[in-house]
Amino acid sequence: MIVCLMLHLVRFSSSPPGFNADEAAYGYNAYSVLKTGKDEFGTPLPLLRLRSYGDNKLPGYMYATIPSVALLGLNEFSVRLPTIISALLLVLVIYLLAREATQNETTACIAALLAAIAPSLNMLSRHAHESVLMTLFISFAAWCMVRIINQKNNLWWYSMGAVIAASFALYTYHSARIFYVVMMPILGYMLWRSHKKTVFVTSLLVACLFIIPFTIAELSTPPSRLANLFIGTNTGIAAMQQELAIMSGKSPFSTTMFVVGNEIMNRYVSYFSPQYLAYHGDTNVRFGYQSMSPLSLIELVFALVGIYWALRNYQKRGVWILLGILLIAPIPGALTWQEYSVIRTYTLFVPLIVFTAIGIALTVDAMRNKKIMWRYGLLLILLGHVAFTARTWEYFLIHYPSRALVIRTWEAGYSELASFVKQNYHTYDHFYITTDVGQSYMFLLFYLKYPPQKYQAAAQTSEPDEYGYSQVPGFDKFSFSNAAELPQELTPGKPVIQVLTESQAKTLSDPEGLQRTELQRIIKGTETIFVIYEVSAPPKSIGYRTTIK
Repeated sequence: MIVCLMLHLVRFSSSPPGFNADEAAYGYNAYSVLKTGKDEFGTPLPLLRLRSYGDNKLPGYMYATIPSVALLGLNEFSVRLPTIISALLLVLVIYLLAREATQNETTACIAALLAAIAPSLNMLSRHAHESVLMTLFISFAAWCMVRIINQKNNLWWYSMGAVIAASFALYTYHSARIFYVVMMPILGYMLWRSHKKTVFVTSLLVACLFIIPFTIAELSTPPSRLANLFIGTNTGIAAMQQELAIMSGKSPFSTTMFVVGNEIMNRYVSYFSPQYLAYHGDTNVRFGYQSMSPLSLIELVFALVGIYWALRNYQKRGVWILLGILLIAPIPGALTWQEYSVIRTYTLFVPLIVFTAIGIALTVDAMRNKKIMWRYGLLLILLGHVAFTARTWEYFLIHYPSRALVIRTWEAGYSELASFVKQNYHTYDHFYITTDVGQSYMFLLFYLKYPPQKYQAAAQTSEPDEYGYSQVPGFDKFSFSNAAELPQELTPGKPVIQVLTESQAKTLSDPEGLQRTELQRIIKGTETIFVIYEVSAPPKSIGYRTTIK
């Protein structure tokens, strides 16, 4: 756990190179609830859904952030601290899960060490993401279930632990739905077979306390973002189906159901491929990059040895719980149109790490009585794994944050923009800011620590766009639009601030007489993120129109 903590703190402010809009939303809403008891839009203690950008986020991570924001104030570290703590606890839970599933202390220690240094687990947990918290709860619930299988005692405590942990996971990240609908019936069956009817009924009642309001929220405020991510809504899938329909007529293989089902199966299988696990990882550069593989090929080989052992011993020690997580984990990723997604399949790496530890322990044990050359060969292989892991971390910490695409994808530059606004807030009457780089309004709320009660009274949003996100047109002195459009008329002698991207600044076409002065460029790495202008009308201006090509 100390090693894991060190890997999270080294170059903490550099990689990743930015602080994204979802992190800012969780942080500011935690700050708002802490100060006023309401979220950014004035909803009292949102327990079921967090309106946020119109995507109806699950509120679990926001509530997990409140203690750190209360203790450390509203800043990037306090928002990311719950994820870091989750990663540290996940090392402990993986140790417990491996020890309980294998009844082998050596295997459990190897699993803990692998979890502490694994890029697959720890690169994502360096920023605030709810899938890490969800995986911690799911893994703890799995450990409780294995304990129930193994010892038959203290069923009440472990059944409560499993139900509450799985239910908390349900309120953290959308992928937990699939685990919940599989794990809870299995837990119920286990308790029913144990003839502990009181424990069974109590667990059922506790589960209902969580699932009933969750179901009501699902029906009343469905997460629009999920509908947009579902693979069946992808235009490429629709085009594929239409092409097959033209070629095959009314063939059952050209129906939407078959095309979507076939694509889901292909994507499901692809999550077990070396291409995903040991080469590319997430195709979204915010969560992965071509040279940052979640696992090494060596690790993958040992995992196969561990899976083979588990298949041979599936009836013993609750190993089938690990196999179940392994098979369930890729489903959320397979149901969406993104090719590879670490955030939706993050839980997959928990059983893979345990199986890798089993494979290493079995191989080391098998080599004890072999010739010394075999033992040296195994040592070289293990050192190779360490080298591959170190290379991945070196790339992530040094090279990854300097990539132009990474810098832009991470929405870097808002901290510096907020500093400029704070310094010049009383100098200018209005700030016109582009939304071409994410949700500008939320970053200003976050970095300015804008009083939540004041914002709640004026909060307004637009209709959701094609991706399910709403925009805030403005508040206070700030107006937000894609090209930071100026009004048709400006008051002479009262300059305003206009914030554009570099590409927008290059295509400006101002009306005659408009006075524009570049004040500052916000640069991250090699990229110019924002260009800040002071704009004013001529002294006797009657009116004009601003256009941007």
